[in-house]
Amino acid sequence: MNTNVMLILQNMVNLGGNIRFLPIMPNGKKHYLVSIKSPNNSNDSSGIILKIKGNSAVSTSGNYERYVWQGKKKVGHIMIPNVVKNRKRKFSSVTVVAQNAVTADWLSTAIFVSGNDQFIKKVESKLPGTFVTVIE
Repeated sequence: MNTNVMLILQNMVNLGGNIRFLPIMPNGKKHYLVSIKSPNNSNDSSGIILKIKGNSAVSTSGNYERYVWQGKKKVGHIMIPNVVKNRKRKFSSVTVVAQNAVTADWLSTAIFVSGNDQFIKKVESKLPGTFVTVIE
């Protein structure tokens, strides 16, 4: 399936890594179940299942779906600045649930690039209804 194609299914809009859940829940459900793909094998689930309420958005950033090969090296589509490249810790995947899709998208990318736990804590404390799931 082409991840650039928009799908509308049961009150959600999926834009390949970014999902917006509409306010009306289908058939009296209280939440949606969202499985995060494994960074090691995109055909498998990571085993992490999120419960998402309607009228919210989810975005996942990582370099395991969109990349190019340069010789024998895989280079992801999210460019990490030299200042951050040599950090000790690297996230494989960052998923953000937020009240709107724009916030979820930019935060998932910013946290992925930063690799910073303190940034995650600050985001979750300053933005109500926002939470972050990281796969290292």
